[in-house]
Order: sequence, then structure tokens, then C-alpha cells
Amino acid sequence: MNPINFTQDTALIDFQEETTRYTAVLTTVLDGDSCGLHLNLKTESSPKPTQGNKPLTLEKPGPKSTKSILPNLPEMMSDEESQKSARKSAVLIAKMRDGSYKAEVLVNLDETGSGFTSGNLFKGKQIDLEFVKVLVVIDARPSLKVSVISHKQFVEYVGIRDIPTRECLEESGIGREFEFRVDNYTIESAEGEICKALKLKICHAWFVSDDNLCRKRDTKDNPDIQTELSAYLRNDAIYKTLTKVVEDLTESQGRPGYTGKGADETDRFLMALGDLQKKYKTSRFWIMLEREFKCENDKLVSSVCKYESGTGQLRYCGTICLGMTDDLILKPSEEFFNMILYNSDPNSQVYLRRFLNPLNVTKVNRNDDVEGINNFDIFVIQEGAKTPEEAILDYDKFITQKINEFTVTFRPKSGSDDEKIDISVDKTQGISQLKNQLMQGLQVPEGSNITLWECLSSESTSSNPLKKRAFRKPLDYPISNEDDRMVKDLFSNCEDGSRCLYYQF
Repeated sequence: MNPINFTQDTALIDFQEETTRYTAVLTTVLDGDSCGLHLNLKTESSPKPTQGNKPLTLEKPGPKSTKSILPNLPEMMSDEESQKSARKSAVLIAKMRDGSYKAEVLVNLDETGSGFTSGNLFKGKQIDLEFVKVLVVIDARPSLKVSVISHKQFVEYVGIRDIPTRECLEESGIGREFEFRVDNYTIESAEGEICKALKLKICHAWFVSDDNLCRKRDTKDNPDIQTELSAYLRNDAIYKTLTKVVEDLTESQGRPGYTGKGADETDRFLMALGDLQKKYKTSRFWIMLEREFKCENDKLVSSVCKYESGTGQLRYCGTICLGMTDDLILKPSEEFFNMILYNSDPNSQVYLRRFLNPLNVTKVNRNDDVEGINNFDIFVIQEGAKTPEEAILDYDKFITQKINEFTVTFRPKSGSDDEKIDISVDKTQGISQLKNQLMQGLQVPEGSNITLWECLSSESTSSNPLKKRAFRKPLDYPISNEDDRMVKDLFSNCEDGSRCLYYQF
């Protein structure tokens, strides 16, 4: 059986000083009973003719005194340098004659401009292929930017705040940004620079994955990522290409924004692409954990800190490695408590602050199994009162208050902004407690007659793209005292995302 040569295709990229032609050639490759593909990518660059125009100048015409000081422009990369550092990959999408779709990524085409698909990508023989689409991924970004925190910062931040999503942690503003030229750094050397700047011991970079679990960089599926910092940019470019494929599929064939029920081949292919995207999505938010111990694969990394009830702060004590059962169950023995409570009052209470877990916090008791523990969950020690007069708010109640707390803006129905007030409230409380908190905030007598209205707000674009049309007003009917909704359910009409209520005495 002879190989099949697909029609070759070319693409031209017009740089400032040169034009580069990319030519993709596909050939079938037989491997036993299965059929793979060989991709060859040719790169040819040719310089543009010299332009006779006057070079660009930023100086103003006129007397010397009117000429402005030239700005400090960033160093620009030449086309030749860009081509040398460009990382080339490819995404292959094949449609089979039975109507199904398959996709595969050829990660690295830099050295020879060619690569093979796996033998099991296209089941059967060549006649099963209807067409193959090749998307060449070219990334010439010279630098990688990452936002970094230490594990100590992670513990002390997460332990006293509500962190409902990974984005809340990444957008918290506690991270310090680093930028590395990828051709000059490996992963290990970048980690070394970060540790030096943060005054840490040698660390590994951890990240929060799409399934909300904390993981160390894994080299099993992507071995290049162990040493090449550029692999982060390469994978990011592949991820963005796959995202574009998904967008094109959902918007094509007259069905914009289509989300099916898995009934046809396009739906199945979209699900397969979603799984492929996860493999190449890279995190730019790193948590640096010091390599203080050798942690085996069957153990979990956790940490210990002390809770100060008077200040509402956590004090980081250190990191521990836990032996777990196969179903992630911790069995807290006397030996476990002796280790956790080392240098602490042996009668202290111990809590587990869970990260990105709806359970949020669990009290740890002797001989009571703790289920579903994960990496970077935090053990919190709460010692007893030092004096009989000292009042202690238990950590589980403290963190529950923090999780349920959010800010509501109360506006007078008269429209006067001078009497507007922001109050932190418990989103699980009811209308009567909410009114009491408002009266305390406004310093009016308890039991005063006060009426609340929900807010109707909207924000939309106008004919001028730089301006937005917005309006806000109270609903026509007030909130009844018998309304059994919780505070968190009172803002369904706030389309601009604000939490606002109107009040009147």
C-alpha cells in the first residue's frame, strides 16, 4: 500500500524587514495495521527590498529649544532574532469518513521542522481519512512573566479569608511578578532566582490546577518542561490555538454559542478538545514551597500554623508530609497529634482549613477519620485562654464568619449620596438581622421603623465605546418583613454586579 501525499499548503508571514514562507507537507505513514501521519514544515525567509523613505523620527520640527526629549523606547527584537527563538508546534485535526473527528498535537517542530503523529491517532487505513487540517503554532515571545508567592504567604492569606475560587487567589494582589528571558533560564534557574529574591531556601514551584488541587510541576506528560522555561510559552500558544478551534466549531454552521448534549460527532469532538486543552494550559501563578523534605508520591503536603484569636491572624509554623490511605483519608493517631502539637499546648484544639473545598473547615478529633484531605490544606492550632478573663472566638466560627461576610452598599431612597454607607454583613442572615446591622451602622435607636428596597441596576455600552450607559433605582415595592430570603439572594436585579439596597426611615 503506497503512502498518500496530501496537498501541501503555504502561509506567508510579513515581518517588518523580511517575509517568511511556511510550507506544510503531510504524508501517511504505515505502522502495522494502523496509519499515522508525518508532517514536514519548511521555513524560508527572504529580506524585503530596502525602502527609500525617510526614517521615522520623533523629533519635532523647529528651533532646537522646541525639540522634545526622546522617550526611552524598549529594546526591539529583530526579525532574525525572532525567527531564531520562535517555537514551532502543530495541531492536526482529521475528519474521518464515518463523520468523527480526531486531533493531535505535535509539540516540538523546532529542530527538523517535522514530526510524526502517534500510530493510533487514525484507526484503520488511509481510506478512512476524509481530510486533515494542519494548524501551525508559531510563538516568538522572548519572555515569560509569572506571579509568585511563598507557601508561607499562601497559608497566612488563605487561613483568614474566603477564597472561593482559584481566580480569587491569583487576583489577590499578594503575588510578586517576575520576568525571565526563556532562552537564558531553565525552570531550575528561574526557581533559584525567585528564591533568592524572596529570601527562601531552594524551592519547587507549585500551582493550582483546573480541578482546584495544588500540584507540583509534573514532567510525566511533558518532559521538556523539566528544564525548558520556554515550554510554558510553547504550551500556552498551543492552548490558545486549541481555544480558537473550539470557538470556531461552536460558532460555525449557523449555530453561534452552540452547546449540545453529546448527541453528534461535533459535540464529542468538542469534549475531546476540552480534555486536550487541559493538558497544555499553563499556570502563571506559582506557589513556592521550600524543599525541606523528601515527599513521596503517596503522601500529601500540608502545613501547620497557630491561630491568634485576639488579632484574627495566623502564624506559620512549618510544613509536614502526611501518609494517607488510597481514598485520601487521614487517621489522626496520638503520634499525629504529638507531631502537630510539638511546642504547643497539648490540650489545644486542631482544625483543618480546606482550600477550594465547600467543606471549608473541619475540627480534627482524636481517632475520628478526616476524609477528602488534599495538598495545601492547612492544620490550624488554637491554644486555650491564657487568663480566665480572655475570651476566645473558636477558629471554625471565625473562618465561617469570614467566608459568609460581604459588603453591602445602603443608599437612601431620597437619592442623597451623603447618607450612603457600606456595611459588612453576613450573607446567610435574614432581613431582621440586616435591618439591625444597618441601624447600628447609622447610629439610630434600635427598633426604629426602617424600610428596605431591592436595587435595579444595569450597565450597557452606548454609541460611544469609551462611555457606558448605566442606571440604578429602587424597585417599586419594599422588602417585606416576612420575606424569608437570605441576604445573598437580594441582588438578582443588580446586573452590574454591585450589591446595593435602598433604605428609608
